[in-house]
Amino acid sequence: MDYSRAHAKNHMILDFYKGKTVLVTGAGGFIGSALAERLNGVSCNLVLHTHITKPVLKTNLAKVKMVTGDITEPGEWEKNLPEVDIIFHLAEHHYKTFDPEKDLSITAKPVLDLLQILRKSDSCAKIVFASSSNLAGLVDKLPVTEDFPDNPLTVYAIHKHLAEKYLEYYAREFGINSVILRLANVYGPVTDQEVTKRAVLNHVIDQALKRGELRLFSNRECVRDFIYIADVVDAFLAAGTIDARGEHYIIGSGEGKTLSEVFETVSQKIQEKTKKNVKILIDDSIKISEVEKRNFVADYSKFKSKAGWSPKVTLNEGVKKTINYFLEIYESSIS
Repeated sequence: MDYSRAHAKNHMILDFYKGKTVLVTGAGGFIGSALAERLNGVSCNLVLHTHITKPVLKTNLAKVKMVTGDITEPGEWEKNLPEVDIIFHLAEHHYKTFDPEKDLSITAKPVLDLLQILRKSDSCAKIVFASSSNLAGLVDKLPVTEDFPDNPLTVYAIHKHLAEKYLEYYAREFGINSVILRLANVYGPVTDQEVTKRAVLNHVIDQALKRGELRLFSNRECVRDFIYIADVVDAFLAAGTIDARGEHYIIGSGEGKTLSEVFETVSQKIQEKTKKNVKILIDDSIKISEVEKRNFVADYSKFKSKAGWSPKVTLNEGVKKTINYFLEIYESSIS
């Protein structure tokens, strides 16, 4: 697809949201904030739900309602669901300690609560749910399609899987329209610097620029798929336009690279931009978990066929854009 056709298609998709009420949960997070920025300016009623009070948009151009609350609390959904047409459920919580019960209360239980409310109210709202490619677990061939068996290796992935099963069940039994996107590793800049750093590859780039070195571990030959944030936003917007009954789709760049190759790309692009070398060190002393040994490359052909979506930004282009973002941040903090 050439640029002019892609640009026209994006406008057609945005036109779909005009006049609709759109709820984005996790609007202060990595993907949520990027999606909110894209919807800002579209003639829709935009409801942005965040866990803490914080600015999300640089400038409010659309009809925007900001809501602060905790979706794990009873009654939180009821406050925000009247007249909603589309719900982008992107809310997540970042924590470092092992807490399965808390993860369950954040990742899966709110989805069940939401579905119950939609069922009882006979709402026609559509849910677009952010899931994870980690549900595939350790695969023996690539690329990964929707037909691969599920094998979640972490508590987080188990609860994402449970949430998906709720969506599938309520779609089948009660006709609640939902679309599930299983995302590869997402990277690239968003408005908030600290939120940007949450993405693994963004953190790697930030550390490479600041320290002049990167450290690879024993999983360095594992293959991963990194997809640029703007392409992910396009995927969510496209997903909101399709009729899907609890189906899941694999979303990624389709571009598999070993972690060694990814780090070499980061080092090379930093050298091209700044003329500074980034050393890549090898450290096999760190114990690597099973989930970190996984290989993943997305086969997004099913979603492309259904929604007409395909990624536009290559890893080389995305890494360059992200490097430029961080350099601009550093320069503005000095001046």
